[in-house]
Amino acid sequence: MYDILLPGAPEKSSNLAVSLAMVSCNLGSFGSPYVIKWLGDLVGNTNSVFSFIIGAVLFFIMAFVFVLTGLKKSQSALAADKK
Repeated sequence: MYDILLPGAPEKSSNLAVSLAMVSCNLGSFGSPYVIKWLGDLVGNTNSVFSFIIGAVLFFIMAFVFVLTGLKKSQSALAADKK
């Protein structure tokens, strides 16, 4: 995650960028059980298996986005090499 974040941050602000990313990760870890419980209550399914299904679906969505991002970067790198 930090490899994606650091190239977009100014060089003198890299420590701040990493710190903000870590704080965001910690807030996400704190809030995710409440969000997953809310989603379970919303659809009327509150057992623990449903919570894992929600987590798996979100993981696969994030993995898909990261794969697409990586493919786009590799294609742009190949195009730059051909020039």
